[in-house]
Amino acid sequence: MTKYVFLDTETTGLSPHTGSHRIIELACIEYENEVPTGNVFNLKLNPEGKKSTKEAFRVHQIDSEELVGMPTFKDIHEKFISIIKDAHLVTYNAPFDTKFLNAELNRINYPSTVNDICAEVICAMELAEKKFSIGRINQDSACRRYGIDISKRTVHGAYIDASLCAQLFFKLINKDEVPLKATPQKEKHIPTKAIPIPRAYKSKRT
Repeated sequence: MTKYVFLDTETTGLSPHTGSHRIIELACIEYENEVPTGNVFNLKLNPEGKKSTKEAFRVHQIDSEELVGMPTFKDIHEKFISIIKDAHLVTYNAPFDTKFLNAELNRINYPSTVNDICAEVICAMELAEKKFSIGRINQDSACRRYGIDISKRTVHGAYIDASLCAQLFFKLINKDEVPLKATPQKEKHIPTKAIPIPRAYKSKRT
């Protein structure tokens, strides 16, 4: 049995280093082979005063007031580590998520990195790029190529993004699953209607 943990984060910004940004939502969903075990870890985190940028808020729409009184990463790090320990950790954009997780671990002086704790870290985006022979593809587009329903996600959230990552990952590694060659449009194309051109006005004088 292979233990997979599908992970996603929501953050206050793009960089934990240059911007001192923090994780504000974390989700882990455990699978054994392709079967969910029911072991789910999902909660919002207190960023200890760090506010989301306008761009980040537009993505996740998590208000700072929601996070007051929530546990800090330090409060939950032991539970988090117990879930990902010796697991094959899968996240859609692994470099992004791991740099934030490692920054949080470093902030509490934890001696190991995510890569040390897990059996391996797998980037589903890299798998998708190789599968589709494309330079870069976002999770929504990759899911649509496999017909994965993303309609329930109106904004990004750690749990729903981790769930979509799990569905996508198992299709990516299944040779019998054939994706579409191109990403389908979100909405059906509406043909342009012909607009009649008015006839020129003729003056009585001319």
